[in-house]
Amino acid sequence: MFEEAGNKSFLVNTREGITGIELSFWINEHNNKAFDLINNYILLRHYYDKGIPDTEWVIEDKGKYKFFPHMEDKHDAYK
Repeated sequence: MFEEAGNKSFLVNTREGITGIELSFWINEHNNKAFDLINNYILLRHYYDKGIPDTEWVIEDKGKYKFFPHMEDKHDAYK
């Protein structure tokens, strides 16, 4: 453990560092991961429920690629 300007910091790659970190730190880390997971799931469901046609997501036409060729304004426009 070392201190900088009154803040405690822990080296987590040592046994003393892992056991010295307070439980509140790990609870905060868990809550951050859970929050990120919830946000990712909400965004995933939002775009899945919009029904974006992604069965054929790329076509090649004369050496050029066109991504999402069946996409229409109703799929990505905000209303």
